[in-house]
Amino acid sequence: MRKKNIYVLGVGVLLTLAVVSAYWLISYKPVIYCDDTDNGLNFWSKGTIFFINVNGTNETYTDFCYSNSEVREFACSDDVPPNPPGYAGYFGENCTSMNATCFDGRCIPDYNFTRA
Repeated sequence: MRKKNIYVLGVGVLLTLAVVSAYWLISYKPVIYCDDTDNGLNFWSKGTIFFINVNGTNETYTDFCYSNSEVREFACSDDVPPNPPGYAGYFGENCTSMNATCFDGRCIPDYNFTRA
């Protein structure tokens, strides 16, 4: 029963982060191990997360552009305070709110990007 209470607390913290931030949590799952090549929520750099889920299966996901204005950023919860450790997930960020455009899995400042 105690483990279930911790899990519910973890979900509450993750959802709270998604609501109060400029970015929003889209999906997450509990993991045994997680590593992120761009060290967390870095919308300016394309990264990849590698993790082992609770069933022991290896999974890999790379940041990508959902549209010209929105990036999907994968991250390990250990790298995104105040989230509890032990989760992997992905977040959405509107690049245009940062005067940027999404290109190749990252936000690029508009002054560095020529639109076609």
